[in-house]
Amino acid sequence: MLVATPQSLLAMWPDFIEASDIPILTVFIDEAHHAVPGSLYEQILIALEKAFPHVSITAIGFTATPYRNDTKSMLSLLPTCAFIREIPEMIKGKWLAPLTWVPLSLDIDLSTLPTTSQAREFDYSEPALTQTMVHTALMEELVRQVIPHLEQRPTIVFALSIEHAELLATLFRQAGYSAVAVSGRTSRAQRQRVYADWRAGTTQIVCNCNLLTEGFDFPEIAALVIARPTLSPNFYMQMLGRGMRTAPGKQDCLVIDVMGNNPDLSHQVVLPQILGVSTQEESHVLNGTQAPSPRPAEALLKQIMGANVQRGLSLLNPLGASPYRWVSSHRGYFAMVSSNVAVIVEPDKSGSGLYHARRYTMKPGQEPIHQWIERTNLPLRQQVALVHEATNALYHKPLGSKDAPWHDEPASEKQLATLKRIYPQWATHLESVPLTKGEASDAMNCLLLRKTLANPPSPDAKGDETEKD
Repeated sequence: MLVATPQSLLAMWPDFIEASDIPILTVFIDEAHHAVPGSLYEQILIALEKAFPHVSITAIGFTATPYRNDTKSMLSLLPTCAFIREIPEMIKGKWLAPLTWVPLSLDIDLSTLPTTSQAREFDYSEPALTQTMVHTALMEELVRQVIPHLEQRPTIVFALSIEHAELLATLFRQAGYSAVAVSGRTSRAQRQRVYADWRAGTTQIVCNCNLLTEGFDFPEIAALVIARPTLSPNFYMQMLGRGMRTAPGKQDCLVIDVMGNNPDLSHQVVLPQILGVSTQEESHVLNGTQAPSPRPAEALLKQIMGANVQRGLSLLNPLGASPYRWVSSHRGYFAMVSSNVAVIVEPDKSGSGLYHARRYTMKPGQEPIHQWIERTNLPLRQQVALVHEATNALYHKPLGSKDAPWHDEPASEKQLATLKRIYPQWATHLESVPLTKGEASDAMNCLLLRKTLANPPSPDAKGDETEKD
């Protein structure tokens, strides 16, 4: 077995190939989100195929951050996903530490900053962001707001530049905290001393620039200060990953997101978007007001539909980025793309975290028909893309869009009468609990789809199937 970085492997390629007559059969790729067309990983795989043309080489990738905000995809090199787990599932299973969020507002406006694409990632322009943020008075305010939350937590601060990291470390020291800055300018020996002091508790806060976002392992880190706002889900996840590992005595990880006075919630990546908290709930937190309690209608809909009502979808959840109005069901999700066509994505029963997708057509006077969009179990993101491709011509935006204004209007008398007729046991509640047109529509669609949702066809079955009532 050979363990190497892609750079060193390519540099020693002739010696590597000549070292043994035994062909390479398997390649393991860590941080596989970098394995995209044009990458060093692609060069290695192509070179291996040329060196061993008569053998089948298996490439297996691993990544905790399978998210990119450019147009490249690791599916080009690694086309099949075998297993996936999302952050909420990992936290629930105690594989990852719980997260506590604190938004920190500074007197800056990030929404007007120019953007750029660097290292294949779409993000704020670093010069513009640095010019906006790296000011002593502004960073003094940042430190003033951060320190009441830190307690004795081992803390990592993500900065924009070396100067920014050094400024923040200085300000934390002036506030009475043991803090140091590390960067590419810091020698390896000095960095190791800093990390040793950090692990020993002699140093509490380490401020860094582009050094501790990927591959660094210190599970006891219990606070992250994201003093480097970003538009990149992948970059944010790399920062978040530094604090999510569990450790003895660690209760949670505190995440402090530095934001502007005009929160750019539709663009800047912050923790609630990663975990699936709605923009409405975010705004209440940012404004210091109490978020509204779940509406009575949500409890009623949960009883009627047998599933939790979605209050928000994660930025990293492809359903959240989809224009379709996805509704959670007993198993998986459904969306109406037209008056008589629904699309359904359902999880693999084996628990792999993958999904399959199908189309369900209900024409008046005809028996319902389901057709597979993709029966192979794939990541949800991939299935949603296939759903869009397969149903784009059928999609009726005024009806199927999640942003259609009619969704928030009060339910019509006709809708309520229909619901009372099909759900007589809830008639009294329907009179006293106000529903929107969107909620009433979801409940009625759930009834129309109840049979196929409760008894879904097996993706192992061959061919399309006509479903009879």
